[in-house]
Amino acid sequence: MFSKHVSCNGDLLCKLSLYFINATSLAKPNALQLLSTDIISNSIHVALVAETWFHDSVPDDQILLANYTLVRLDRNPAQKRKGGGICFYVRNDVQTTVIKHRNAKEPNLEYMWIRCEFDSVIYVIACIYHPPGRVMILLCLCVNCQLTWTSC
Repeated sequence: MFSKHVSCNGDLLCKLSLYFINATSLAKPNALQLLSTDIISNSIHVALVAETWFHDSVPDDQILLANYTLVRLDRNPAQKRKGGGICFYVRNDVQTTVIKHRNAKEPNLEYMWIRCEFDSVIYVIACIYHPPGRVMILLCLCVNCQLTWTSC
């Protein structure tokens, strides 16, 4: 789990918590329930999940978490191997819009950028997954503030 205290001019504005996991399938028995328990009990604002293994036949209503908005990008259907897919679970008190996601020119690169606003602070967060090498990147930028990282 990543946690960040955000300050502007030395004043603490808010704390946006980020959680990242390579789930290697949220379709496994109890995987979604375990993820839900973890992010809810830790009051996570934004959870990023790589290797969801979701596909277009998995409806949103089967994978929603209470009080969280789901933003998902399933594995490219042209890929014939299992695995892949990324998603964000964003707590409902965080305003979110998708900025950019995978395009046809980069079919093997799974990525999504979202814009989040929480306590009047704007963040740009990316989750990037590159199969089959399993390179995963979490990137968070604060648009209108100076960041101070702390461990938790």
